[in-house]
Amino acid sequence: MKKNRYLPFGYHIQNGTLCIHEVEAAVVRQVFEDYQDGMSYLRIAERLTAKSVPYM
Repeated sequence: MKKNRYLPFGYHIQNGTLCIHEVEAAVVRQVFEDYQDGMSYLRIAERLTAKSVPYM
């Protein structure tokens, strides 16, 4: 069984400090833009799956 994620997608802990994870943050920005452009949740999820975006 996979570990539950306890940090929001787009962040990580580095040297005890919460920091932006640039690769994940780019995905978050793209999802937000897609949503603003009217794309459905299903279509956004399909695109993320097609790109093999990992998520715990």
